[in-house]
Amino acid sequence: MNANTDPRWRRLGELFDHAAPLAAPQRAAFIAGLNGDDASLRAELEALLVADSGSGVLDRRALDLAAGIGEADTVSSLIGQTCGHWRIVEILGRGGMGAVYRAERADGAYEQQAALKLIRLGLDTPDVRVRFLRERQTLARLQHPHIATLLDGGVGPNGIPYFAMELVDGEPIDRWCDARQLDPRARLRLFLQVLDAIQHAHQQLIVHRDLKPTNILVNADGSVKLLDFGIAKLLEDDDGTTRDRPFTPEYAAPEQLRGEPITTATDIYALGVLLYGLLSGAHPSGLAPHTPIQRQMQLLDQESRGLTGAAARAGPEVAAARGLSRQSLLRALRGDLAAITATCLTKEPSQRYASAESLASDIKRHLAGRPVSVRASSSSAATAS
Repeated sequence: MNANTDPRWRRLGELFDHAAPLAAPQRAAFIAGLNGDDASLRAELEALLVADSGSGVLDRRALDLAAGIGEADTVSSLIGQTCGHWRIVEILGRGGMGAVYRAERADGAYEQQAALKLIRLGLDTPDVRVRFLRERQTLARLQHPHIATLLDGGVGPNGIPYFAMELVDGEPIDRWCDARQLDPRARLRLFLQVLDAIQHAHQQLIVHRDLKPTNILVNADGSVKLLDFGIAKLLEDDDGTTRDRPFTPEYAAPEQLRGEPITTATDIYALGVLLYGLLSGAHPSGLAPHTPIQRQMQLLDQESRGLTGAAARAGPEVAAARGLSRQSLLRALRGDLAAITATCLTKEPSQRYASAESLASDIKRHLAGRPVSVRASSSSAATAS
């Protein structure tokens, strides 16, 4: 089913067309008044408006006020308060459901800092609490050196659930690589850490569903840390429904856009988008940072562009960020790497790599100068411009 003919997507498009031109207070009131539409559709509308905002940040204050929730309640009023063993120090970030704070150990047992996540005041509904506690339980199942560690959990001020996670001091993986002018081979070695973490999650029957550079940080010693399992899906709990479909459009797999069942192949597609960007500095559908959301939807419904073509179109600044000339970058990204990314980015989930481990195996073969498993079947598609 084409995303453009899906009745749900037509409805979402109609809502977006109405909401996008509105000033923030009117837009907030419009969203708050969508009582005739289901909650997941309203959440998707908010996500699209966030993506369309340029800065990537919706005016959450206006939305909160429309719901009767003051900004001071959601942020500053918790500074200095104690949650279990932790004292809240400052806000690190916030989203539609939760807020994340830097916290420090408050019981004197030892010195430690953490990232503390709480449900935002005023949003502690039964449904939100279930999702929040599901995220905490998901994190408890994940024990891996490249996944941020769950440290603690409990109930904080006013009975609001919280959990404390390892505080990661790092940069998004794409910015980290560019700042150090890492060549493609170094980027591939770093990417292998991401694949190792995702393989672990998949073995625990957990699909991340929101893989993107801002959820993959690299610290000073070059170690990857995967964050934010807030919309992760437990495959063992999958009932085949599509009620909850949050996503970041430019990293979403076609089946996410169509509201179809989510599998580990969904993460493989996002990994392909991530790898494509790390290597070429471009998006496989030709998206730019400020592409309007309606144009995004049109481009995402088309076949992905080949990596070789992206390398040919890359400017000198892209090549320089990879420590190469344009000609050297083009040579590096044709052949095996073009085939690998094309296999990740096929529209049909069953035609992608069967696992993160199999993708990692091909990258290791490429780094070792050995033939990759997909070259024969994918080269022609991968080298298309």
